[in-house]
Amino acid sequence: MRPVSDAAPSEPVATLIEVLHTPGCPHVDQARALLRSCLAELRLAAPIEDREGNYPSPTILVNGVDVMGRTDLQRAMCRLDLPTREHVLAALRMNETAANTLDIRDLADALIATYRLRQLKEAQQWRTLT
Repeated sequence: MRPVSDAAPSEPVATLIEVLHTPGCPHVDQARALLRSCLAELRLAAPIEDREGNYPSPTILVNGVDVMGRTDLQRAMCRLDLPTREHVLAALRMNETAANTLDIRDLADALIATYRLRQLKEAQQWRTLT
């Protein structure tokens, strides 16, 4: 997931956003609208997968993690802890921070490789002078 901008990212980071719900859940439309609103507020573009089935409903997952922090819900049920704006924004921000951290690490690796290559070239030049 990347911020929406005019510049195309060189390599997009895959982000899986899912809305899980039971058939006829009265709160799923509200959860979808909340998720779209949070994505727009953060200017993020990511596909949303909608899954209907025997799930705690509604549940919003970002890369498989429940935005409400629950790990103990496994079966179809009406959730009392509906996803909140604060939790959705925090999950999306945390995911974006992790994606940016990966980019910084890639940059650091490239800088280290460039530095080592320069050291090798200087060592080869020194050997030819002596």
